[in-house]
Amino acid sequence: MKKVMLSALLLSLPLLGYAQERFPSPEAAASAFAAAVAGKN
Repeated sequence: MKKVMLSALLLSLPLLGYAQERFPSPEAAASAFAAAVAGKN
């Protein structure tokens, strides 16, 4: 399980960089990302 989470995190790093450009703050980007991850599970 940890391996899956780690690989998902590594794959999402470029997406987080992209999200920070779209959202006004890192907190907004992180909360949107967390909501998306929670929705997938």
